[in-house]
Amino acid sequence: MGDHVYATGPAKARERTRGCSLNASRVKVGIIGLGNICDFHIPALQALADRVDISAVCCRTEEKGQRRAAELEAAYVADYVDTFDNAHALIIATPHNTHFPMVRDALTAGVKHILVEKPAALTVEECDELIELADKEGASVTVGYVLRHAPAIQKMKQLLDEGRYGPAIAALCRTEHGFDPEEFVEFLPSARKIETIGGGVLFSHGCHYVDLLIWLLGDVTGAQCVRNHTLLKEVMEGEDSAIANFTFDSGAVASYFATWAVRYRELAIDLRVYCLEGQIVFQQLEDASTALYTIDKDGRHDLHSELDPAADGPTDGFITVGLFQRQAEAWLDTIQSGKPTSVSLREGKKSIAAIRQAEAS
Repeated sequence: MGDHVYATGPAKARERTRGCSLNASRVKVGIIGLGNICDFHIPALQALADRVDISAVCCRTEEKGQRRAAELEAAYVADYVDTFDNAHALIIATPHNTHFPMVRDALTAGVKHILVEKPAALTVEECDELIELADKEGASVTVGYVLRHAPAIQKMKQLLDEGRYGPAIAALCRTEHGFDPEEFVEFLPSARKIETIGGGVLFSHGCHYVDLLIWLLGDVTGAQCVRNHTLLKEVMEGEDSAIANFTFDSGAVASYFATWAVRYRELAIDLRVYCLEGQIVFQQLEDASTALYTIDKDGRHDLHSELDPAADGPTDGFITVGLFQRQAEAWLDTIQSGKPTSVSLREGKKSIAAIRQAEAS
């Protein structure tokens, strides 16, 4: 029964009613998929218990689903379409190749609020179909580009929008991670096959950072990349390292290096934007410590004091419960206010289009 979560079926979805109405102060959220990423989604929602109730969970492993449902005092459903009538809103946190059919089925069934993990789909054409369907149904779909909610990244965006250091001319981004093959198979089993993950490290992990480059620098006007297959070639079909170059409609250019094949490193993330009057730099070291600073004619300036003091940590790095809580708060604000989401399907499509253009080169 548990395998039904990945057996997509639009016909069954169309037979269902249009979901429960949002008439309570607490939003009922259904969760489809209980993989590693839900170790962040679930506690983030629990921290917002005054606004949200986890009402249903669906997992392809029935034992795990039943256990988590009992812990959360939620309903367990074996087939993902059965979450539609048990929730006001859905989080879809399943392998990449299931995002498109699940979002499509939920929209067709009348679900009005969806947060789908990145990437929203595998192709530009799938994104276009979902955008058209969401517009037709008057629904809101948020893509889980959680890094947009990191205080450091938001500060970088603010500085660029204000033009404090002049116009951006270029950016460099590196994300260095390394898995031994056995660790990779255990931690990221769905990443082994291109048909499941959609590609390699550039598409799966790198889409987060391509999205950030687009958010910071503008829409992509040109893209190319080179890729290779080294440490993980025996356990994954896609590339484990890639370098992609982009041009943007702002006139800026950027280069991004993504790898899952670096065993020994000191930096996990290095994102720096070069402006005419200075640099803005975010770094996360391998020990998870972070830095946010600028470099200008007067030297280096730490920016921690300019971040929101209520944030849990100065920059958050890549992934924390606090970061997911801020994403959840923004999503709930969208649901309860009716305002458009800031990370829409149209926004989510941009990174997919840029990466597919780079790969085609």
